[in-house]
Amino acid sequence: MIDIKVESLSEIEKIFGLCQGQQIQLNHFLILAKQHIYFCRNKGYPPSLKTYLTKEALIYQIETMIAKSNGKQTSHDVKWKKFLPHSL
Repeated sequence: MIDIKVESLSEIEKIFGLCQGQQIQLNHFLILAKQHIYFCRNKGYPPSLKTYLTKEALIYQIETMIAKSNGKQTSHDVKWKKFLPHSL
């Protein structure tokens, strides 16, 4: 797992994402987290880390299938290697 703490991100970075270097993956997870929080708020229940991680695992599986079908498994693996939870 990547060692970036959300507390170390500025409010601007949390809202708009990171623009430096190879931060596309982190931005992707920030968007997923915001989407999860928004969905939970609309449904009237508190956000759950377990539910978020389930969503992340589903996204990983979908992107894996797409990468395999497009012959881009290597770039997919590079993108996800820092972020793969032990359960995947």
